Amino acid sequence: MSQTWAQTIVAAIPVPTEPPRIAGTRIALPHSWMAYGHIVGGVRDLSATMDGKRDTSYKAGGSIECHVIGAQGELAFHLWAYGCGFVPTCDTYKTAADIGKNIEVRTRANEGKPHPLELIVRGNDPTDAVFVHVIMDAPAGPGVFEIVGHITGADAKSVPVKNHGHYNPAHFVPLALLRDPMGLRA
Repeated sequence: MSQTWAQTIVAAIPVPTEPPRIAGTRIALPHSWMAYGHIVGGVRDLSATMDGKRDTSYKAGGSIECHVIGAQGELAFHLWAYGCGFVPTCDTYKTAADIGKNIEVRTRANEGKPHPLELIVRGNDPTDAVFVHVIMDAPAGPGVFEIVGHITGADAKSVPVKNHGHYNPAHFVPLALLRDPMGLRA
């Protein structure tokens, strides 16, 4: 299958080589990696818009903010787990895993919220995927991410569905049900 225009652009961007700072389950991405994630997220957002996908984001930044944070979270997890960068997927929503054969990275932004940010798994997500919960910790500074834990899609879907406003109902997985992320490191 030939590449889409978005995949061609993302593949042409040089992957940064600057090492991140890692401490336990926290990773601080250097500016070069944050910029790379921003470009990838922007391309994803433009591609989705051109494909007629509606913006379902309730955030002030809209869907582009969600795409950028998602790409940066995938980069943070890959660097944390495997010690190297990679070219994130583009134009593969619901057709291919974020990383490898079955890893789905879900990134949420902690913008000083007092409640824990649960992992969101939707009804149409694959049961055989491993969902990794990553939180961008905005109060800690730009580029700081926490690799919180992981769970299989099947286990996540045992959590009752909740309505959450602007989106379709989903499974909000409490942090206590997530497995230790250290088992995912290569």
